[in-house]
Amino acid sequence: MRIHRTTWIALPIVALVVVGAGTGWWGYDQHQQRQAMAVHLENTYNGAYQAFVSDLEQLHNELGKAIVTGDAATYRTRLQNIARFSDAADAELSRIPVNVLPDGQIKTFTSHVGAYARTQLLTNPTPNAKARAQLDTDFGNTGTLVKKLQQLQPSVGTATASWVETLGLNKSSLPWARPVSGAAGSTPGTGAFVGNATSAHTRQTFVDGLKNLDAAAAKWNQASAAAAPTKPMVTGPRITSQEAVRTMAQLTGWTQSKPWQAAPSKAGANPPVYFVSGQTPAGNVYGKVTQRGGHVLTFHLNQTIGSKTNIDVVQAEQKAAAWLKQRGYGAFVPASTSRFDHTLYVTLSPTYRGTPVIDRTITLQIALDTGKVVGYEATPYYAHPMTAVPARRYTAQQLEKRLSPAFRVREEEPVIAFDTNQQAQPAVAFYGTSHGESYQILMNANSGQEMRNTQLTNHL
Repeated sequence: MRIHRTTWIALPIVALVVVGAGTGWWGYDQHQQRQAMAVHLENTYNGAYQAFVSDLEQLHNELGKAIVTGDAATYRTRLQNIARFSDAADAELSRIPVNVLPDGQIKTFTSHVGAYARTQLLTNPTPNAKARAQLDTDFGNTGTLVKKLQQLQPSVGTATASWVETLGLNKSSLPWARPVSGAAGSTPGTGAFVGNATSAHTRQTFVDGLKNLDAAAAKWNQASAAAAPTKPMVTGPRITSQEAVRTMAQLTGWTQSKPWQAAPSKAGANPPVYFVSGQTPAGNVYGKVTQRGGHVLTFHLNQTIGSKTNIDVVQAEQKAAAWLKQRGYGAFVPASTSRFDHTLYVTLSPTYRGTPVIDRTITLQIALDTGKVVGYEATPYYAHPMTAVPARRYTAQQLEKRLSPAFRVREEEPVIAFDTNQQAQPAVAFYGTSHGESYQILMNANSGQEMRNTQLTNHL
């Protein structure tokens, strides 16, 4: 039986959550669940934000070193590091549900930087004036991004401005964070947080700062699109806005109370999408459909979920896997499950010859009162198209011997993961702890090298 990470992960609350098969939240009362999950979310988002800023700092440093490097071998190393830190920054940003950035321009910018470095490695891996000019531009923009993010960092993740409350400021942000109309701490019917004036101002400063940075990144992306072409995240025939609406309606199965609308994203978005929104008998729906290929990346039904719990974790995971299979996605297995309020968030991975492909996840939100899917996030799935997988040459036991003795392995799992060149690789995921923090270390089972090292908690 697969052990869910939350049974041992180093969190400040002992036995925070147990969401393994046959076990769950049901032994805790609702207040304990909410408090435990709030602490878990604060740690997760704080750690991801700090790691994101740190990765950007490293990216900025490597860009500076590449600009002043004249040696060809050293230059190639710098380009490889730029691509690596770009990927790391993208991964950390993906862990923060910042739907206050609807176009995702910051993530597009960091992806552009990494893509340009990879292009140079393949086409012209020696120092040259044209590449130096682009690297210089990226260096300046990355420096601006780091400085602004460092200034914003004290505005969130504190006692007066928690992540959950901050995300709840925007009624199009986290579905479970939206205030209920007329509830304490909200303005009836608006979804706007009131609370303490100082804390509300602090949270609004953070949200506005991110929006301004996203707008600035949009301009950088437009300016660098020609110089640093990014491989499209998805391909396929271009669809119309009407086709985007039909695709969304077909996937969700929801009835349109009034005709839904679809608006195109701004220039520079990767991938270009249509923002679909409208009304159903159960509530408002919004989501994103790619302009090429017509893939639904996200959707959410904004409805009130009842307080009664009618399904458990195992049933929710089964419903999620069945929902995907019915829509032609094939076999998926649960990767993680968490609960907040009356919604379960079930993240699933597709399998390749029986092995989970951990980077191609889809997350479904399951209402606990009805057991129905009310939300969907498939961006990671479409961002990692499947490629050929090399053979495994190392066993998990052999790979574990290559880990540091300071890392205490608690769980291991054969997986398939994508390297910095977006190629699928056989791997083993080792989950464990060191000095009170939890980590995931991915080891390539074909080359024997470390692929990725992710800190899962941050208690500083």
